Amino acid sequence: MKWYKKSAEQGNADAQYNLGVMYQNGYGVLKNDKTAGFWWAKSAEQGHVKAQFNLGVMYANGAGVVTSILRLIPKAIGISLDLYESVKKKPSP
Repeated sequence: MKWYKKSAEQGNADAQYNLGVMYQNGYGVLKNDKTAGFWWAKSAEQGHVKAQFNLGVMYANGAGVVTSILRLIPKAIGISLDLYESVKKKPSP
C-alpha cells in the first residue's frame, strides 16, 4: 500500500488504478468508493483503460460519485457513454 500510494501521488497511472481497486474492495484499507473513484479519475485522465471503465461503471451506478439524482442521471449517462466509447476504440492488452 505504501509504495502504491507514493507512486500514485507522483502520477503513476497504474499505481492510481491499483489504489482504486484496493479502496473499492477494502484490500489493506477501509473500503471507500469515493476514494476509489478519486484514484480511478486520476488514472483515467492519463488514458488508463481499466480505470476509465471502472469510473464509468461508478458513474452509471452512482457509487462514490455525485449523489444528487437531478445532476447524476444526465452526467452519468454522458460520462458512461464517453468512457465506453473510448474503451471500445482502444485495443485490448
